Amino acid sequence: MGALRSLAVAQALAMAAAFAPRSPMFMSSPSTEAALVSSKLSQGRVAGVRIGSPDPERLLSFYGKLGMQASGQAVSFGPADGFACVSVAKGGEAQGDGLRAVVLCFPEIQAVAEAAEGAGGQVLAKTEEKKIGPSMIPDEDVEFSMNVTVGLVTDPDGNAVRLVQQNRKDGLFGVSLRVHNLEKAVEFYEGVLGMKTIRKRSNLPDEASISAFLAYGDADEGEEGAFVVELKYEYSEPEVNAGDVLQGIIITTTDVDGAVAAAKAYVENNAETAVSVSSEGGKGVIKDLDGYVIEIVDAESYVKEDA
Repeated sequence: MGALRSLAVAQALAMAAAFAPRSPMFMSSPSTEAALVSSKLSQGRVAGVRIGSPDPERLLSFYGKLGMQASGQAVSFGPADGFACVSVAKGGEAQGDGLRAVVLCFPEIQAVAEAAEGAGGQVLAKTEEKKIGPSMIPDEDVEFSMNVTVGLVTDPDGNAVRLVQQNRKDGLFGVSLRVHNLEKAVEFYEGVLGMKTIRKRSNLPDEASISAFLAYGDADEGEEGAFVVELKYEYSEPEVNAGDVLQGIIITTTDVDGAVAAAKAYVENNAETAVSVSSEGGKGVIKDLDGYVIEIVDAESYVKEDA
């Protein structure tokens, strides 16, 4: 259990370090064959994630007791046109090993950790202040360090929820996903989905891993509330089993057809890629290199449906 708690704290630290008011962010350029789809989705927005649960109502209740607002089968910290959401659907029997955590920010997390435990969750790592070191992107001085307060709990289904003590416009910070090849995964999320790498750092010595953090918009928007996807490579780990707990990352755009067509062009230009693209019910469905599902939906329709 001690090793598990150490790993949990290291994972929480990695996401906590993703944003801080520091030097200007480095922005990578998409590959040539992916430039078209990047232009279609560079103005996109991660509207949230869909989580599978054997008991959706219990999971919605859990998040509600942490302070999130329920709307139908989803919870968030505000309205759909400005805040990301966690929607919950039936499923989650095949947990896999890819989704590392849903990450939430609160001004004070000790009470939240206690609420999580009272709502059927479990505390994996107690709330404590930790020191983190410099990032590779942006390139920070080797002497740089900062303190963050973090904790880790599980939801009633056993999925990890990281708690970060931080004032933020949208308390739903993002998700942490394990990937098998970090460089290829980053290229996909930048080139195909049009996201930007806003931070990259080693998690040594606390954890043998490297994390890249991606989001839409400028760095300042990310700090204020844009949804962040952490892609994490863990040394010596096998290929990812995505499972069905994370049923989809939902991205909104004003040009679904154009984004789908461009994503298909990427697949055609990369014959050996594991990426697949399809259209169903007026939305695009992309499966990435590690088996995670990304849904591309119309921005206006999405806001109306969730209003």
